[in-house]
Amino acid sequence: METDRWQAIDRALDRLRTALVVNGVGMAEANIAAGRTFEQRGQFRRAVSEYQAALAQRPDERGLLMALARAAERSGSATIAVDAYGAVLRAAPNNLEARAALDRTKA
Repeated sequence: METDRWQAIDRALDRLRTALVVNGVGMAEANIAAGRTFEQRGQFRRAVSEYQAALAQRPDERGLLMALARAAERSGSATIAVDAYGAVLRAAPNNLEARAALDRTKA
C-alpha cells in the first residue's frame, strides 16, 4: 500500500516536471517539491540531489541552503551539510540554527 502511494507521488512529480518544461517554467519548484517529498519518505540522499538542483537555479536562497544542509546531515553527507551550513552563515552570521547545526555536524 505504501509503495503504491510512493509510486503515485513519483508519477505526479514526473508530470509536474514535464508540465514545467512544456510551459518554459524553471524546474526549481519541482525540485523543491520533490526534495520535500523525499525527506518525508526518509529518502534523504534523493532529497539532497533535488535541493542541489534547485540551488543551481536559485543559489542565494537561504531556505534552500538550510533544507539542503538538513537533508545532507540526515543522510550522513557531512561534507555537504558543513558546506551548506557554512554558506548560510556567510550570508546570515547570526543564524543560530545553522551555527548549532554546523557545530554539531563538525563534532
